[in-house]
Amino acid sequence: MPLVKSAEVGLKSRFFDIHLQLNLAAFNYRYTDFQVSFQNRTTLITETFNAQEAKNTGFELEAEAAPSADDRVGVSLTYLHARYSQFDFPGGAVDTYGFSSYSGKRLPFAPDWGINANLEHTWHLPEGRKITASVLTHWQSQTDLEFHGFPNTKQGAYSKTDLNLSWGDDTGHYSVTAFVRNAENKAALTAAALQSTTDPNAPAAGTLAPPRTFGIRMNFGL
Repeated sequence: MPLVKSAEVGLKSRFFDIHLQLNLAAFNYRYTDFQVSFQNRTTLITETFNAQEAKNTGFELEAEAAPSADDRVGVSLTYLHARYSQFDFPGGAVDTYGFSSYSGKRLPFAPDWGINANLEHTWHLPEGRKITASVLTHWQSQTDLEFHGFPNTKQGAYSKTDLNLSWGDDTGHYSVTAFVRNAENKAALTAAALQSTTDPNAPAAGTLAPPRTFGIRMNFGL
């Protein structure tokens, strides 16, 4: 049965009459006996076994500020050192790619670094109306999309930025928002798998996140 042992420590603080908030968290997760499947090179049978150990150690720093009643700024920084500390196939078995161990490989979907930032400003108009503009951006370092860590199943570092411009009333009863998603139009993989069960350098097939999209959204309420 998979087992997780975790340890976390954190700090939350507010300054300048709660106009600035700083949060810091550090953590260590130790996973044991997680299930993994592989194809045995000798028998060509797909086997499932409990891999030995993985560790995820890191920290997250968050800062949120309200310089004025009409401005919001936020940024967060995350660091992960997520690795298979022991990942050896049972009985010295070798998979069809020619490997008997994946110890030291990075855990899937766990980039070493991630940064998020957001900025929002509101302009007040007559008769209780307002315009609000916001920018949200995300950047992350290279990511492995499956446990082998093969070259063609990695997603390189990339950024993704969303833009919003909204007009509405102070009560929130109605609004019209123009938006752009993925302004960089980055073709980022969300999943990938090799098209060969024997060649670790074979081409891969994957799933892409949505490209740049834009539109207008209207909300009305009573």
